Amino acid sequence: MKWSYTAGMRSTQLSESLNAKLKRCLKIVVEKRYEQAKAIYNSREKLQRL
Repeated sequence: MKWSYTAGMRSTQLSESLNAKLKRCLKIVVEKRYEQAKAIYNSREKLQRL
C-alpha cells in the first residue's frame, strides 16, 4: 500500500471503504447464485415425468 495514492485517507478509512465495496460485490454474487439455483430447481420441476 505504500505506493498507492490514498487521497489523505487513514488506514482505517481505507479498510472500511474496501470492506463496504467487498460486501456489495459479494452480495451480487450471492444473489446471482440464488437466481441460478432457483432457475435450475424450476426447470427440473417443469420436466415431464415418464
